[in-house]
Amino acid sequence: MRAHLVPFLLVLAACEGASTIDGHDTSDTAPGTADGVWVGPEGGVVEVGDVRLTVPAGALAADVLLTVRDAGHGVDGHGTTTNLYEFGPDGTAFAVPAILRFTFRFPADDPQLYWVDGDAQPEQLVSTREGDALVGEVTHFSGGFVASGPAGDSGDSGDSGAGDSGDSGDSGDSGDSGDSGDSGSGDSGDSGAGDSGNSGDSGDSGDSGDSGPAWKEVATGYGAACARRSDDEIFCWGRSDGGQTSPPLGPFQTLSLGQRFGCALDAEGRASCWGRPEDTEDTPTDAFRAISVGDKIACGIRKDDSSLRCWNDAWINAAPPAGAFTTVSVGSVHACAIDTDGHLHCWGQDDDGQATAPSGVFVDVSAAQRHTCAIDDQQAVHCWGTPAGGQDHGQVSDVPSGAFVDVEVGAKQSCARDSDGAITCWGLDPRPEAPIPGGPFDQFDVGGGNGTVFGCAIDAAGAITCWGGDTWRETVVPGAMTPPADCGTRELYSEPVVFRGPGALRGMEAFCERFNAASHVEVEGEVDPAPLDCLCSASIIALQDVTTTRGFDRLVELWTLSVRSDALVELEGFDALERVISSVSIRGEALHTISGLRKLHVAEGSFTLGPAPALTDLHGLDGLQEIGLASGGGSLHLRDLPGLPVDAFASLTAIGVNFNVSDSLTVSFGGFPSLTRIGRDFIVRRNYALTSIPSMGAVHVEGSVFVEKNPYLIDISGLRDLAAIDDDLVIRDNARLSTLDAWDVVVEMGPLAISGDIVIEENAP
Repeated sequence: MRAHLVPFLLVLAACEGASTIDGHDTSDTAPGTADGVWVGPEGGVVEVGDVRLTVPAGALAADVLLTVRDAGHGVDGHGTTTNLYEFGPDGTAFAVPAILRFTFRFPADDPQLYWVDGDAQPEQLVSTREGDALVGEVTHFSGGFVASGPAGDSGDSGDSGAGDSGDSGDSGDSGDSGDSGDSGSGDSGDSGAGDSGNSGDSGDSGDSGDSGPAWKEVATGYGAACARRSDDEIFCWGRSDGGQTSPPLGPFQTLSLGQRFGCALDAEGRASCWGRPEDTEDTPTDAFRAISVGDKIACGIRKDDSSLRCWNDAWINAAPPAGAFTTVSVGSVHACAIDTDGHLHCWGQDDDGQATAPSGVFVDVSAAQRHTCAIDDQQAVHCWGTPAGGQDHGQVSDVPSGAFVDVEVGAKQSCARDSDGAITCWGLDPRPEAPIPGGPFDQFDVGGGNGTVFGCAIDAAGAITCWGGDTWRETVVPGAMTPPADCGTRELYSEPVVFRGPGALRGMEAFCERFNAASHVEVEGEVDPAPLDCLCSASIIALQDVTTTRGFDRLVELWTLSVRSDALVELEGFDALERVISSVSIRGEALHTISGLRKLHVAEGSFTLGPAPALTDLHGLDGLQEIGLASGGGSLHLRDLPGLPVDAFASLTAIGVNFNVSDSLTVSFGGFPSLTRIGRDFIVRRNYALTSIPSMGAVHVEGSVFVEKNPYLIDISGLRDLAAIDDDLVIRDNARLSTLDAWDVVVEMGPLAISGDIVIEENAP
């Protein structure tokens, strides 16, 4: 009996002998497709992961709810396959053929597109190649997948990988100013949301990038930047004192970056926020179509009625206006939004005139620390308010004339993009050695605060270019490292690649036959990455749900190392790793031992350890000496650990920015016998099992000490052994410390030098 019809199946095949990579993106839906997209006689587009289906006008006689879903498994009998893509509803027929476009990222000399109807054998679909994509026509839905070819055929010589899940054209709409990822720069050039009329997406540039861009959207903050890759995962770089460069796993449809935290919307419009805990703990569960993050405040436009919802908005001290809105942008202490009639509404503090909105019809707005800029319906730029620090570097007084489609505002620099994609900036000039590029660009954002002026932009090919200050390496975009001299002569693979599933080992072997360096490597699931011992250089290594981390013995330098697996017991296999530029993030419910990072002497970015409630053996970290000093930024975050051995970080002497023990069931966090300097704040916050603060030794805290919201903390005597606190000592909202007052603390601290205020309050049940 013929089986139930599985919606349209795709098969991608490579020719005999082609070098291929097994992989697939992790996203399963694009904005609006989780429950389908209604397409009628006028036509439309359905896009999910690797696939874009364009239904022309006249193809359907009535409205149909079309769906495209990643089934989460491959297909047997055709070498290594990617996941099955299901098209529905079953039996849908098109009077005019629909255009199917499948983007892939693995090297293939002669890839082919296949389809299959139910249990039938796959048949080749007539297709043409456009860069790294195959395009063909379909007349009805049946069922399909992507593979290297039939078993025993070309798949034996190299298993195929999934396509680059992002289709070309999602990086900004040069024809519609609202689609460019409207930003609210805030004090730090904090990025805002995309056009709410397009579910917060970063815009659609049509077919301008047929090769499939590497990046879709970029957002900037205070010395940091984040970008959304073609598979809708987010990666960040730059300053990480609040954890703002450690985003969650996606996929996401848009993002926004603030001063020390960021937020992104998933396919359902739910916000996931990361960074400084006090900025993220009150994130609502509403479904949004757009989001904007400021210094400490975030606002979203709800999906159901386009109304505004803000949180952490005590700093604004004003409720958002009622009504339906298309665009919102949050600054430092004010915010602005455009309603569906094009009218501007601003609210919040207005001491510098930043919230006094002009009249007229507007299409885009961007708010900064103390000033705002907007574009009217005639494409002219208007700016008002007083720039950061009361110093007008031209952000308000030197607004350029001309026609522009979108504007982005930072604390000390503002920029606008015209319909040709050229960016014009005014205000404080960034570093002469890193000037503003000429473009054209599809999407951009401007960041910076008091310490830096910078911006980043994405071109039609999906490449990111950044300019301006580089205090925290915020303009050094994650890309392929320059392989060391002894790396060999094989090729550098510049596109992201994922290894997962039953054929991943063969895919890895095929990869190593041709490459020995890569820009981004992800390994997912129960896959032994040992065959990747060819890698001597990579930008990003992301390991998710793995059972082993063996196989990276040659890697000396990375941009980012991310290990997130509840199945991993021991982290090993990084015996040569000496330097991580942006961030190290390690977490896992079963992780017991870290043994493979013994040569990691300097991490220029942040080091986040946990949640890892079973971790007791950290001998692999005993060579770590500094965190963040080389770049002027970088923090140590300990989250949900059972307590550290006394010599856990035996060689660690200095932390560039913050030492943060927060949101944890940590009982104790000693183990820093050599630590002498914390470059900014020492934070002990929301640890629900912590009863005492152990002695850290003679550590010089160059910022403040915050001990807050630790409900069972009864002993803070370990603080008295600190060498000095250059700013404030704040002990607040610790229920068991109710007997403390300022005098008790002064006496308890003994000779400790505290240069700022002592704040003791709300320590009561």
